[in-house]
Amino acid sequence: MAAGRHPLVPRGAVPGCQHRAGRAGVHRHHSGPSATHGASRARCIAQVFEPVRAAVKAGQCSRAILVGHNPSFDLGFVNAAVARTSIKRNPFHPFSTFDTATLAGLAYGQTVLSRAARAAGLEWDERDAHSAIYDAEMTAHLFCRIVNLWGAPRPAG
Repeated sequence: MAAGRHPLVPRGAVPGCQHRAGRAGVHRHHSGPSATHGASRARCIAQVFEPVRAAVKAGQCSRAILVGHNPSFDLGFVNAAVARTSIKRNPFHPFSTFDTATLAGLAYGQTVLSRAARAAGLEWDERDAHSAIYDAEMTAHLFCRIVNLWGAPRPAG
């Protein structure tokens, strides 16, 4: 890991600038692996993994850590898809995640995504809520708010 880089936020700005949502993994243009896109599952998953791998490499990290609201559920789907398609280089750590439900409970006393977002000072739109992209973007914004509460990582020891 390069000096001054956070090992779990590969495409970030640590230390010295604020984390922002919109990192690899939150894509407006990608609706997920589907036969209607005319590509195989493996090809679709590889497309999703490509920017994640690039971010991991740019951050001089060994794995990406999935961030989500109750992410063990999502990571289970990712790992199952990797197993089904025999993809050899899954960029995500096989079991480690950052759970914004837990982190928001600690930071704001709220574990429900909408309540945690509001407690963090984010605007919440009930009309858009529960769509995959909206919830993913709000989770990313919430994660960044929580991380920014603590500032730059501290050296071990």
